[in-house]
Amino acid sequence: MLELYWACFIGGLLFTVLTLLFGDLLSAAFHLPLLEPLPLIGSITVLGGSGILLTEYTALSPIPVLTLATLLACTLALCSFFFYIRPMKNAETSTAFSIHDLQGRIAEVLTPIPTAGYGEVTMKIATSTTHQIAASYTGDAIPTGTRVVVVEIREDTLYVAPFE
Repeated sequence: MLELYWACFIGGLLFTVLTLLFGDLLSAAFHLPLLEPLPLIGSITVLGGSGILLTEYTALSPIPVLTLATLLACTLALCSFFFYIRPMKNAETSTAFSIHDLQGRIAEVLTPIPTAGYGEVTMKIATSTTHQIAASYTGDAIPTGTRVVVVEIREDTLYVAPFE
């Protein structure tokens, strides 16, 4: 039984080192929908390590050692999932957006928009600022610093009108 614990412990440590070196590749290759790699490999490592320690330093027979080691491994897996992995997945944010999400938003003219040409507007999206090409929706010139609303989007250009 001690050999099994050593195999779990060494295998878990090796997988941890490989994850540190090649994390993105391994995460994509071994990602299972119901089992996250981090708690799974962590629990195998804890199973091996606690099995070794309980076998060497207690007078327990193999079945109680296996039971205790399994309980410790499952506890670690559940704790790491609910207190680390799940909150981190919920905390993930993205600054990506579609240009069509900008319709109806308020912006500020950065580069003046001439009557028959293009200028530039800036607006805050989530945690970042974006600069977009803009044209006047009404055909009137719009000076720098004017607050505008995005009325329409055509061919990757925001058509804006002064916001009153």
